[in-house]
Amino acid sequence: MKYSILLFTALLLTMNCSKSDIGNDVQDCIDTRIITFKDNLICDKALVKQYLFQGQTVFVFDNQECCCDHFSEVMDVDCNLIGNLGGFAGLTKISGLDFYTNAKLIKIVWKK
Repeated sequence: MKYSILLFTALLLTMNCSKSDIGNDVQDCIDTRIITFKDNLICDKALVKQYLFQGQTVFVFDNQECCCDHFSEVMDVDCNLIGNLGGFAGLTKISGLDFYTNAKLIKIVWKK
């Protein structure tokens, strides 16, 4: 009986252990990047959004509302930086295309 209780407790702990509260539908590196992003925020208006852009899934780490000169990093599923949006220069293009015209918002992955 003690063995069964111990095994059941271990199983519950294993099932509830995850790196973050983001969910299981993002790559490990994106999950880790979200944790770093939220741990280093200076305001309460940040988001991480998932888009489909040029046939690939990308994530926008959006903290532009925190300060007018902050960039939003755009990363692919392997955490490669593919560009920046916003900032003081008002950047809107990634790979020569207007991001917001050519990207489809899939969902908000995380928000503060």
